[in-house]
Amino acid sequence: MHSTRSALVAGCLALLALPAFSQVDGQVDSATLRAVSAPNASGTRPTQVAWSPEKPGGVRLTFFWDEEGEALWSLDPATGKREALFRTAELGRSQPAEAAARDDAGFQVEDYLWSPRGDSLLLTVDGDLYLYTLGNRSLRQLTRTPAPEEDPKFSPDGSRLAFVRDYDLVLLDLASGKERALTTDGQKDVFLNGTTDWVYWEEIWERDATGFWWSPDGKRIAYYRFDERAVETYPIANLAILNPTVADQKYPRPGEPNPEVRVGVLDLESGQTTWMATGEEDSYLARVGWSPSGDVAIQKLSRDQRKLDLLRCAAVDGRCSTLLSDSWPTWVNLGPGFEYLPDGRFLWGSEESNWRRLYLYDKDGRRLRAVTPEGWSVTALNSVTPDGWVVFTAFSTKELGAAERHVLRARLDADRFEELTPEPGTHSALVAPDGKSWVHTWSTAETVPRLEVRRALAPVASAVPLPFQAPPGYDPATLPKWELLTIPGPDGVRLPARILKPAGFDPSRRYPVIVYQYGGPGSQ
Repeated sequence: MHSTRSALVAGCLALLALPAFSQVDGQVDSATLRAVSAPNASGTRPTQVAWSPEKPGGVRLTFFWDEEGEALWSLDPATGKREALFRTAELGRSQPAEAAARDDAGFQVEDYLWSPRGDSLLLTVDGDLYLYTLGNRSLRQLTRTPAPEEDPKFSPDGSRLAFVRDYDLVLLDLASGKERALTTDGQKDVFLNGTTDWVYWEEIWERDATGFWWSPDGKRIAYYRFDERAVETYPIANLAILNPTVADQKYPRPGEPNPEVRVGVLDLESGQTTWMATGEEDSYLARVGWSPSGDVAIQKLSRDQRKLDLLRCAAVDGRCSTLLSDSWPTWVNLGPGFEYLPDGRFLWGSEESNWRRLYLYDKDGRRLRAVTPEGWSVTALNSVTPDGWVVFTAFSTKELGAAERHVLRARLDADRFEELTPEPGTHSALVAPDGKSWVHTWSTAETVPRLEVRRALAPVASAVPLPFQAPPGYDPATLPKWELLTIPGPDGVRLPARILKPAGFDPSRRYPVIVYQYGGPGSQ
C-alpha cells in the first residue's frame, strides 16, 4: 500500500513540476523529463556511510563510492585522507568460480558491518555472508545457502555471528566456521523466530525492523517469536504493472486477531529459552533492549496505542516490572529517545508537554531532569558522547519550525544546550563513537543533499566534504521554488503548508491544483 502511495505522490510531484520543463508547442521535452526522474536526478553521493569502532588508532569513516569503479573507501576524520579498502570488482575476481560464479559487475555488496574488534568487515552479497579481513585484505565466504542470511549481528566480542535464516535463529562461530541452529520450528506465516511479521516491520518499526538482540556479555540473545496462525490472510493486488498479480499477506484488520508475540531470552550455553512475562497478549512489544546490568527492557504498547509501558524483565526467570508509563487520550507515538547509559541510568523520549523532549531517569525509573530544552521537538537521538553530551535532531516549535531539522547538543547533567546547525534547511548527524567527529548531511527544498565530516562537535568546526556528483542533464535552479506559508487551523492555530507554483506563474490566471495530504502518525 505504501508503495502505491509513493508512486502516486511521485506522479503528483512530477505533474506539478511539468511547466518548468522546456516546451515546444505545449509539448514537454521528454529528454528533460527523463533527466529529472532518473535515479541520479538529485546528484550522486556516497552510500552505506558508517563509522568504525573506536580503537587506539582512532576511528575511521567508511562509505561506498564509484571512482574508477565502485570501492569501499576509508576516511581519517583528523587528516581528511582517504583510501580504498577494497574494490568490488577485485573482490569478485578473487572468488573461486565454483564458490561465486559472478562476473565483476555481479559481485555487489548489499550491506556491510564492522566487527566490534575493528579488524574486519562482514559483507552481504546475494544473501550470503563474507568476512573481509583488513590486515591481509582477504575475503572468506561464511555461508552458501539458497535462503538468505538476514539481519546478521556480531557478538559483543566479535567472535561469533547470529542471523536469521528461514525464520529461525542461527549462530556461527567465526574461528571454526561451524553453525548451530538456535531455533528449529520457523515457518513462513506460522512461527517466526528472531524476525518480525509485516505489521511490526511496517507500522511498529517503520520498515527498519530487527528481531533479536545480543546481551552485553554475549552469553544470551533476546528475540521475538511470532505465532501467526490466528491471523487472517488478505489478498494484495499489485496494479502498478501491466499484468496485475495478487500476493497473500498475513494482515490483521481492525478488531481481528494480531499475531501472538513473545520475547524470549535464549541462553547460548544451555540452549534453553526463558519467556518474559509481559502480561496481556493483545499488546505490541514494540521495542526490546538490554540494560548494562543484564535485564531486558521491553516497551509494551497497548493495542489502542494509548498507553506505553517500559518494562524491566529479569533474563533468568522472566519476571517483569513497570519502570514508567506514558499515556495519551488519542495515541502515544513510538518515537526516539530510549537509551541506556553505562551506569544504568537511561534517557526516555516523551510528548507529555505536547512536543517530544528527552528526559533523564535513574535505573529504577525515577525522573531526574529534562535534558533537551523547551521550544524544540526531538525527531532523533543521535548519540550520547563519552564526555557527557546528548546529540539530537529536532525542529523548533515555532510557527514554521517543522519545515526544518537541526542538530543540537545538550549536557546530560546540566542545563546547557547548543545548536550545531544554525543554517536554514534539513540537517542530520551520524556521530563517531568517540564523539569527536560527525557526518553532517544538509539540504533544503532548493538544494540537493550534501555530506561532510565535521571534525569537532561544536557550532563552528572545520569540515571535510565527502565526494559528490551534480545532477546530470538539467539544472535544478531552473525549477520552480517551494513557498512556505501557514493556513488557519482550529482554535487560532496556524498550520504549516507549502505550495509549488508553475513556471511563469500569472496571478491573474486560474490554474488546476493538485492537493496532497497524508495524515498518518509520524508524518510531516
